[in-house]
Amino acid sequence: LADPPALPGLAHYLEHMLFMGSAKFPDENDYDAFLARHGGGSNAWTDMEDTVFYFDATPPALLPALDRFAQFFTCPLVKADALDREVGAVDNEFSGVLQSDGCRLAQLRAHTAAPGHPFARFAWGNRASLADGPRAAGVDVRAAILDFYARQYGAERMSLVVLGGQPLAELAAAVGAAFGAVPAGVGPPSDFASAGPPYTGGALHISPAVKDGHTLTLAWCLPPLAKRYRAKAEDYLAHLIGHEGAGSLLAALKARGWATGLSAGVGDGGTDRSSAAYVFEVSVTLTDAGLEAGPGAGLAAAGLLFSYVGLLARAGPQAWVHEEVAAIAAARFRFAEEEDAAEYAARLAADARRYPPSDTLAGPY
Repeated sequence: LADPPALPGLAHYLEHMLFMGSAKFPDENDYDAFLARHGGGSNAWTDMEDTVFYFDATPPALLPALDRFAQFFTCPLVKADALDREVGAVDNEFSGVLQSDGCRLAQLRAHTAAPGHPFARFAWGNRASLADGPRAAGVDVRAAILDFYARQYGAERMSLVVLGGQPLAELAAAVGAAFGAVPAGVGPPSDFASAGPPYTGGALHISPAVKDGHTLTLAWCLPPLAKRYRAKAEDYLAHLIGHEGAGSLLAALKARGWATGLSAGVGDGGTDRSSAAYVFEVSVTLTDAGLEAGPGAGLAAAGLLFSYVGLLARAGPQAWVHEEVAAIAAARFRFAEEEDAAEYAARLAADARRYPPSDTLAGPY
């Protein structure tokens, strides 16, 4: 969401460039080669308000790997001769999802956001937006990357999770030694609440699917709910609208032969949960009959959904429903299966920005 308007996808491009060597370890392949030699690997992703980097390695290699990793955030080289190779990698990622219905709909969501809103940008980035277009306009892309890095990558905007078998004091000392040089002073993370809601509603968009099948998706733009994470209002609604038992919305749709599946809630992505808005979606997998029912385009099924939402509004919040949702969440937390270590650390690093330290582990529940 902080990409310069003239360089859509710059945050994603920078993510790639940070892997390309540092002042302390200038070889572009040093980091990945070290991890490969020690039974590990690395990855990263860029979302709308977060970029998350993570790695894993065998236990004896954790601390030296941590030193290499920390250089991403202290002295990256952003080599000029690597710019074209990495813009090619970004472009390949973009080209690889052109036939993904989910990614196409995500870009449609961006295209239909309010003009000028940060959501309306092309966040993915490709060769046209990051190389060909800027070059034609006389933009120094490397200088723009370094400027973006200096303005965004400050210690006060970062969170770090290290999971290892070493004693806690040893891990803490290693973190201090490796990350103590991360620059600070850029201020708190950007907040896009002032941009207002990205969507005004009242619009119907019809898009041909790549895969066979019909999906009706209805989206509501909610205010940002991050600070109200203890109430889980969106989970309350998702529990009722997404219920699959007798008397549920899905049961009524199936009885009419209009649908085979339904999901509801606020997703985990950056366009679903942001400082600008939360987006609550209901997706209905329609049958051919469901697509054609009523005025078409699945609108008969949509009418049934609106009737159900009206029923919930008239009934008002029910304590027993909230208690049921809370009990399910507590059980999910208590009996959660062990996660892959790298994925667990990456998830907690992202959650550490969303919840206070006392709730970092349990916040999503």
